[in-house]
Amino acid sequence: MRGSSSSGSFSGAFRGLLPRASADGRAGLLETFYIEYYIAFGLPVILVGLAMGRFGLERTAEVYGTCDIILALVYTVLSGVSAAGFTAENRWPQKQADATGR
Repeated sequence: MRGSSSSGSFSGAFRGLLPRASADGRAGLLETFYIEYYIAFGLPVILVGLAMGRFGLERTAEVYGTCDIILALVYTVLSGVSAAGFTAENRWPQKQADATGR
């Protein structure tokens, strides 16, 4: 399930980031992005491999699945909160008027 959406998010992140980077800064941006991407996907696999030897496959899978569900719920809540101040027209948070109407 996780892998099925990674290529879409990966290319979407590139489409969003690359136009904002200067020509001189693109190599550093891509390098940082690749390192972060591989750590984000590789580190959990390494930790699960180490945990399986100590706790066994079933317990490790339960803990990993629980953590995955919790992270997905946190992301869902946080993305809903951050999107609440955005409009479809400009994608920027709307400034709330104060008592003077400004």
